[in-house]
Amino acid sequence: MRLDLIYTTLAVGSRLAASLFLFLLLARLWGPEVFGNYSFLFSCSALLVLIVDFGFPLYLVREVSLRRNNAPEIVARAFQAKTILCLLLVALVAVSALLLHDSMAFVWLALSLLSAAIANSYAEFFLAPLRSLGRFDLEAKLVLSANALYLVTCCGAAWFIGSPESVAIASFLSRLIFALTAYFALTRLTPIVVVSGNWASWPKTLKKTWPYGVDGFLVSAWSQLDIVIVQALFGPQSTGLYAAGQKVVLGVIALAPIVGNIAVPRLSGLSNVAGSAFWAEAKSTALKLMCIGTVFAAPMVLAPQLVTQLLYGRSFLQLAEFLPWFGAIVLIRYSGAVAGVIATSLGKQKHRVFSQVVGLCVALFGCLWLSSGSYSLMHFLFIWCISLSVVSAGNFVAVRCAARVSGPN
Repeated sequence: MRLDLIYTTLAVGSRLAASLFLFLLLARLWGPEVFGNYSFLFSCSALLVLIVDFGFPLYLVREVSLRRNNAPEIVARAFQAKTILCLLLVALVAVSALLLHDSMAFVWLALSLLSAAIANSYAEFFLAPLRSLGRFDLEAKLVLSANALYLVTCCGAAWFIGSPESVAIASFLSRLIFALTAYFALTRLTPIVVVSGNWASWPKTLKKTWPYGVDGFLVSAWSQLDIVIVQALFGPQSTGLYAAGQKVVLGVIALAPIVGNIAVPRLSGLSNVAGSAFWAEAKSTALKLMCIGTVFAAPMVLAPQLVTQLLYGRSFLQLAEFLPWFGAIVLIRYSGAVAGVIATSLGKQKHRVFSQVVGLCVALFGCLWLSSGSYSLMHFLFIWCISLSVVSAGNFVAVRCAARVSGPN
C-alpha cells in the first residue's frame, strides 16, 4: 500500500508539474490575450476528446480488478470500441474545421491540439490496466519519462520558436511516443491483441461502458467547458485571466488521483459486501482527499496577491481579485471527489451521471442569465461554485443511500 502510494504520487506529481509549469511559462511568454486564445482551443480539444475517452480508463480499472483472468479480452474489446469512436471524431472534426474556418493557421493549431489529446487518451487507456494488475511501479516509470519528454519538447518550442502552433506540434509528438510506450509495456504483461478479433462486439462494449463514458464526459467537462463559456461571454482577455486561475485549480485537482487510483481498486474489491472494512477504507480515503484540498486552497483564499505574483507576474495581477473563488472551487471539487470515488467503487455510476447532469443544467441556466445583462467574471465564478456544489451534494446523497442499505460501522 505504501509503495503503491509512492509510485502513484510520482506519476500524478509528474503530470501536475509538467502541465502546470508549461502553462505558467506560456502565460508569462504570451500574456493574457494570446494565452486566452490558446487555452480556448486547448479546452475545445479536451472536450472533443472526451468522446474518445468514453470513461474507458475507469471502466478498465474496475473491471480488470474484478476479473483479472479476463484482462486481455476486456482491454481488447474496449480498445476496439474506443478506436471506432476515434475514427468518427477525426472525420467529423476534419471536415468541420475546413468548412467553418478560413484561417489555415487556426485549423492547423486546432487539429494539432486535438491530435495530442487523442494520443494522450490512448496512453491513459493503456496505463489503466496496469493499476488493476498492481504495476504502479511500471506506470510511474512510464508517466515520469513521458512527462519529462512532454515538458522539454513543449517548453523548448515555446522558448525558441514561440508560436502556439509549434507548441501544439511538440505536444502531439511527445504524446504519440507516450501512447506507443504505454501500449508495448502493457503487452509485455498480458497478451493483448488489439488489431484482430471480433470487432463487431463494439456496440455491446459501449453499452457496458456508457455510464462511465457519460460520467467521465461530465466530470471532465467541468474542467474545460468553463473556458469555452468565458470566451463566449467575456472575450480573450478575461479568458486569459480565468484560464490562469483555472490551471492552478486543475493542477491541484490532479493530485486527487494519488489517492483515487489506489482507492478505487481496493474499494471495488470490497464492494461486494460493503461492510465495515469497506467503509473504514472509504473514510480513510475521504480524510486524505480533504486534507490535500485544504492545504492547497488555503493560500489561494488567504494570500491571493502573493500567489498571483509568484506564479504569473505583473501582467496577471488582476487575477488576485478572483483567486479566492478558485480556492473555493478547489474545496468543492475535492469534496465531490470524495463522494465520486466511493460511488464509483460501489458501481453507482448512474447516480453520478444524474448529479452531473443536474449540476450542468444549473450552470447552463446561470450562464444564460449572465448573457442577458452586463455581468462580470465574478458573477460567473459564483454560478460555477453553486453548480459544482450541486454535483457534490448529489454524489453524497448516492453514497448516503448506499450506506443506509449496507449499514456501515
